[in-house]
Amino acid sequence: MRIRGFTIVEVTVTVAIISIIFVLTAAFIVDSLESQRYLSEQNDAIEESRRAIATMTAELRETVASDAGDYPLESLNNQEIIFYSDVDNDDNTE
Repeated sequence: MRIRGFTIVEVTVTVAIISIIFVLTAAFIVDSLESQRYLSEQNDAIEESRRAIATMTAELRETVASDAGDYPLESLNNQEIIFYSDVDNDDNTE
């Protein structure tokens, strides 16, 4: 009488194939999560930039000539904009 079952070679091959499938699936999931995190951070940076530009635009629309008659824009540099505006609505241009 012959006993039915799997040989050690069949079990080893099956475990190896399942392990390879598991490793490939895990690598795909990790890459997907890293891509999602990168895209989320990029989206957050874009939204923050949009809010900053909206604030700057609103502030720059308030520019007026100074009380001394100077131009509304005092100085423009790569990292700085100096302008005159009535920031506290007291009829004095600061």
